[in-house]
Amino acid sequence: MLMAKIFGAPSRYLLIRERISVAAAISYGVVIVVFALLGARSNGNYLSKPGSSILAVLLASTLFFIPFYFGSKLLLKENVESKKFRKGRKAEAEAFEALKKLPDTFSIFYNIHPDGRADNVDFAVVGPTGVYAIEVKSHSGRIGYDGKEITLDGHSFLDKELPRQAFDGAIRIHDAIKKRCNWDIFVTPVLVFTSRWARLELESREVGDTFVLLKDQVYGFFGTHKRHTLMANRDAIENCLSGLVARSGN
Repeated sequence: MLMAKIFGAPSRYLLIRERISVAAAISYGVVIVVFALLGARSNGNYLSKPGSSILAVLLASTLFFIPFYFGSKLLLKENVESKKFRKGRKAEAEAFEALKKLPDTFSIFYNIHPDGRADNVDFAVVGPTGVYAIEVKSHSGRIGYDGKEITLDGHSFLDKELPRQAFDGAIRIHDAIKKRCNWDIFVTPVLVFTSRWARLELESREVGDTFVLLKDQVYGFFGTHKRHTLMANRDAIENCLSGLVARSGN
């Protein structure tokens, strides 16, 4: 069986941000080591001098402890950031592996920029069952709905905008198609969680206008969802959207 047609390529944004965080973490680590060595040397010099006071030693220790403390905090922060970007890249790659297995009646747009903004929409999908905007997340835990918003382990996501990102991506792609091709086509928002430790605790996969899926549910969903059957010519929509992945690799 032929697989889906692919447009675009992975974004380099997450990779660049990951490398920046790693470089920053290494820099902070070097600073910490330097200040630790300087502090030890300075205290050793003070203690070796006759008549050196405890107050002078404490003052020297404090002067070196302050940058050591804040450097350590920055090191920890950058380490967390680099892991976050690495997980994001892995999640997108796993989602892509699932999407590209769709039959050749579907087209996949990877790293799409609908309106020239720096932030992208992870994927757009065009097929006989409609047009979709897909936001990919790497979170693990219990994904639920409290009647107002999508939740993680019973609580709001720390990033308050995260549950709306798929919906916002759908609006952006809809507006881009209308502006470029003058077609008013409904775009279905889809939020995909790729972690093997993610678990859906939803009465329905449809939360408002957004569909929430696990990675393993992607293929079956696109093969059966028919709420907004694509009426326009698929090739025409491909041409309309293909220019929006011209910045692929950014």
